[in-house]
Amino acid sequence: MFKKLVTHLPYSPGLLNQVGFYAKRLKQEEFTRRMGLIFAVLALLLNINLSLFAPEASVLASPGNDVITGGIRGNDAATMQDKAINAMRSSAYTAAIFDYYGITEDDIRKTSVNYLDTSDPSLRSVGRQSFGRGAEQCRVHNGYSFCERNMYAAYSYRKLSVKVLSGVRHGKIGSSDPWFSLAEACGNVIVRIGKDEDISVSKALSPGQGQTVKAGDTVDFRIKVKANNANGAAFPTVVDKLPEHTSYVDHSPKDMFDKAEVNGQEVRLTGSRGLYGLGPNEERVISIKAKVLASAPNGAKLCNYVSATSLADSAISNSQPCVTVHDPDPVPLCQSLRMLGSGGTNKVRTFEAKVKPDGAKIEAYVFDFGDGNSQTINSDEATVSVNHTYNPGTYTAKVLARTNHGSVGNSGSCLVTLEVQPPAPAPAVVCDYIKLLAGSGDELSRTFEASATPENGASIKTFKVNFGDDSNETIATNSTNKIELTHEYDVAGEYTVRLTVDTSLGDVTNNTSCKTKIAIDQKPELCPYDPTLPKDSSDCVKPQACETNPALDPDDPDCGTPNVFKLKKVENVTQNIPDAHGTVANAGDTLRFTLVTENDGSATQRDFVIRDDLADVLQYAVSASDPLAYDLRMENAYGNNVTVDLPESIPKLVEGITTSLPNTGPGLNAFVSTMFIGVVTFFYFRNRLIAKELRMIRNEFTGGALS
Repeated sequence: MFKKLVTHLPYSPGLLNQVGFYAKRLKQEEFTRRMGLIFAVLALLLNINLSLFAPEASVLASPGNDVITGGIRGNDAATMQDKAINAMRSSAYTAAIFDYYGITEDDIRKTSVNYLDTSDPSLRSVGRQSFGRGAEQCRVHNGYSFCERNMYAAYSYRKLSVKVLSGVRHGKIGSSDPWFSLAEACGNVIVRIGKDEDISVSKALSPGQGQTVKAGDTVDFRIKVKANNANGAAFPTVVDKLPEHTSYVDHSPKDMFDKAEVNGQEVRLTGSRGLYGLGPNEERVISIKAKVLASAPNGAKLCNYVSATSLADSAISNSQPCVTVHDPDPVPLCQSLRMLGSGGTNKVRTFEAKVKPDGAKIEAYVFDFGDGNSQTINSDEATVSVNHTYNPGTYTAKVLARTNHGSVGNSGSCLVTLEVQPPAPAPAVVCDYIKLLAGSGDELSRTFEASATPENGASIKTFKVNFGDDSNETIATNSTNKIELTHEYDVAGEYTVRLTVDTSLGDVTNNTSCKTKIAIDQKPELCPYDPTLPKDSSDCVKPQACETNPALDPDDPDCGTPNVFKLKKVENVTQNIPDAHGTVANAGDTLRFTLVTENDGSATQRDFVIRDDLADVLQYAVSASDPLAYDLRMENAYGNNVTVDLPESIPKLVEGITTSLPNTGPGLNAFVSTMFIGVVTFFYFRNRLIAKELRMIRNEFTGGALS
């Protein structure tokens, strides 16, 4: 730099002024860089002080189900043990759960790193919250609540290999299985079902069912299986040995035992992987239906028993319910002979005969119509019908059914007496009246009664009323001869009301009997502020203020009642779905939520605040430490509820990449600060060097006279 300036100075003497100006600016910049260096050194000293007296802690997005917030992640057992013990000392909630299960600091220090299969049916996981599945049982200890459930349910029915600390609860040795584990991701306690399950099973016939059956009948066996203590019964299986000469039909209910494997007479009932079994002291009743086969011999006694097994116990029913096959020779029965349709003057009558064959074969029906005529119908059906034409008179009809086990009928319920009447006289309809029932004075509403009389088979279809004010009303009579109807008139005046009766013979109108006159008086004017007072009343005074808002005049449009309407919509912008409620969103989709707030009342809603809870929508920024948070469903409500599902393959980016922020210790912080101070120091001394060169140039050519 110095040589370049010296080389050019003889050719440009005016450059000296610029050199002086640049020297002053460098002097000012040197002060700024000196202050920056001082502050950088102070920042390094502060960082070292904080690192020594307030060491860093990892940051973890953790849901409320974790027993240890943030889990006990670590590269070795000692690190994981330290975190578990620190949580036990610092959190009364964690300490209460550990105390209930008998886990001490000494037990934790003796654990080792292990991996567990979440689908192991003997494992139960403990968390702070209730989810109502996996034979869950919740408890309260030292004022803190927590819930124990099957581990497979705790991990949302996913088969995973979970890193844990495993050890022995020395205080529980001899009383139940002393083994325990702490899950690395969430610190949740994991215990194993002991060998002291107690399951029982019993069998009986369905209540009210008889002890005698015949071929084709269905027998309903009732099975009761129960877990008799607080351990429950994991993965129970029921095995029913059906009696000989029977076959499995169905069983119910299927909520727990939803699978049936039939092998000959053995029916094995089990549950799906998502159904874990009986909770503490829980019992279930199962109904198994079995059909008696045609091969069952008369007098055979059909008996059987049932057994049940769980993960750690088994039982056999101490009762063997029996039914006896009773299938004697058929005894056919003529059940009924009846006449179908109406009687009266109808000459053609229809008869229906019913026979209960009881295993016999029906060959024919012989009808005796009681007027000297008969008819034979060859049929093997249990029900037959026949028509016959009569003359006027009274008759007794009967039927005889022939079967391969004899004939039945001709008496009791298999005969019927009937009367055929002569033709009826000519039909007619008379309009009786229409009259006022209710309403008088200035009342605009009036109630009328109308009546007509049909004779000799005629029928009334409708009443049509003309109210005299250019309005009509037609009413179906529904087989009645008298109706009531109410009409609201618009104005006062005199009106003539007329009735027209629509009948099976046509319209009937009697101008004398089927009309009436009414008069409606003029209604007096009322007080506009109090309709219970006349307009000229001294008490008819205009209110001085609005009742709902005293600051307003009573006639002000804002004087009324607010009515706020709230609505929420969701749109999938990426998939171009205007209404995305109930649809499936893919990874990367953009969802647009719209809030609609509308006041359709008659007054302003003051101090209204719009609130929207986005907790479930933003759930996918939560750590993977809680498997129950990953339910693939975003629900949100504002007035109404909108739901958007997510596909099974969607990645949870935050949980998939890392579950905690990195620990930046004092070494890394000191390294970064030192690098920063080095850069600041370089530019400070570089500035001083340039300023020194300029001073040398200035002194060389001015003798140091310039300042």
